[in-house]
Amino acid sequence: MSKGKLSTSSVAEGIIATVDACRCVVKAFASGRVTTVICHGMRDADLRYAPRFARDLPADTIGVKYTTGHIVEYLQMLGKDTSVDIGNGRRAPSRWMLLSMLLLEMWELELRDQESDIIFIAEGRIGFTLNALLGTCRKQYEKHRALVEKQQEATAILELCK
Repeated sequence: MSKGKLSTSSVAEGIIATVDACRCVVKAFASGRVTTVICHGMRDADLRYAPRFARDLPADTIGVKYTTGHIVEYLQMLGKDTSVDIGNGRRAPSRWMLLSMLLLEMWELELRDQESDIIFIAEGRIGFTLNALLGTCRKQYEKHRALVEKQQEATAILELCK
């Protein structure tokens, strides 16, 4: 039996369920009920600090370090596979996971409106499918990162001028 295209309502339910699962796992990391693997050698750009979702935190932030990969591993232990095979026995987070973490991060940074997004996803509005939303969010986040980097450069220049 071949995999068919998911219905709009199935995609909406999947996105919302994955967002909720990510929220729950990050809360568990933050509470200490679930431990993460020590993040040696991880790129700073990949690290987050529970209970937060955003990667744009100062380095001195106190919190439990985690990555999207840690969430994937925990959900796999619960029997929920949220990764895809990328060859050589390696796995990467699925598009569902990437979108969920990106949405949570953007909502926390107030780059997108959570309530509107949830409503539009549930209604299956055009532009709120898995691929379309992932593309839109990635572009918005890249613009945000570019702006943050410019602000950091400007701050560094001002500090040098003092």
